[in-house]
Amino acid sequence: MVHMESWWFLYSSPKANSMKHIHLSLPLLLTLGLLAGCTYGQPAPPTPQLTLPTTSPTAAEARDSFQVRRGAVEDAAIFNGRVTLATTQDLFFGTSGRVRKVYVQSGDTVTEGQLIAELDVRGLTYDLESAQISVELAEQRLAAGEVQYRFDQMNRQLNLQREQLHMEQLKADPRTSPNEIALQEVAVRQAELALLQLEGGMGSSLQGQLDQARIALRKLELALADARIEAPAAGQVLIYDGLQAGKVIQAYTPLASLVDPDDIVVEASLVPADLERLYEGLAVTVRRPGLPDVAVRGVIETLPQPFGTGSGNSTVITLDETASWVRPGTGVEIVAVLGRADNVLWLPPTALQGFKDNYYVRLRDGSHLPVIVGIYSSDRVEIKSGVTEGEVVVN
Repeated sequence: MVHMESWWFLYSSPKANSMKHIHLSLPLLLTLGLLAGCTYGQPAPPTPQLTLPTTSPTAAEARDSFQVRRGAVEDAAIFNGRVTLATTQDLFFGTSGRVRKVYVQSGDTVTEGQLIAELDVRGLTYDLESAQISVELAEQRLAAGEVQYRFDQMNRQLNLQREQLHMEQLKADPRTSPNEIALQEVAVRQAELALLQLEGGMGSSLQGQLDQARIALRKLELALADARIEAPAAGQVLIYDGLQAGKVIQAYTPLASLVDPDDIVVEASLVPADLERLYEGLAVTVRRPGLPDVAVRGVIETLPQPFGTGSGNSTVITLDETASWVRPGTGVEIVAVLGRADNVLWLPPTALQGFKDNYYVRLRDGSHLPVIVGIYSSDRVEIKSGVTEGEVVVN
């Protein structure tokens, strides 16, 4: 009992209280040590950094600045086009039928009038021969009629002269009675009437027959011509797939085309905004896309109406020179210089403010300075007055 009391005394005394705190703290310290050991090998937390506020630039410092420079300013319209053949004629039959034979191949060079293809029209050939014979017979009948006409005319003239001579003889003979003279006057009058009947010609019967025979022959000749395709001019013929021996063809269906491989142009389809800036006769440069140094010279031949005199919807450009790369179907880039000024002051378009005739530039101090501009291109604007070379402006 004494022992128990002594223990309580120690625990409840100040000294005992301090010991109690020590005993109670040991488990806590061990726990904290274990927790600290669990973080071994992990990165240490970042050390907080002190961020100082920065000073923002002024509005003038934030703007882009541009320096007035001196050089060349060129206003050019650039658009795309395609090389094409200037002369292309469609070739077709003027009548329907079956193709009998094709005499050329696609790509062949032909001369004017050369036969390219024909339909199977052997029946028309026989009809043509018959019509030619009919014309010849009609011509022979007409020639014979003309001979007969001249014979009759001369015979009647002689008959009239004979009757007139007999009249003179009767009048000179005092024994002639008045009745004989009257009868002879009737004979002379009849001879005159017979001659007058021939003065109107030999009639239209034989000539009409010949005309009808010739018309029939001409119809057959046209029908045969419609059944043939002949080259209307010298050039290169391009055959389409439909033109093959044995195929039935409808009239006026394009089956081939005749081109002049040396007569080429450049065609371009432009919007009205571009057409308004161009004019016929304007010199241009035709170059290969991506190769600006590979180019040939040309001129705008026609613009579509109402901007020019062209009959189509395309702008047509003729070339002053040729090159190996200029072939039908080749895509090209056309450059038309509309204005150029050398050794002038210029600024980029983004450095200018305003519009039309009221342009100005902004200086670093925020003030505005009016300027007068000249040629206005996509990357340079000519400055005629208002600033000096080397002066800096901001947008």
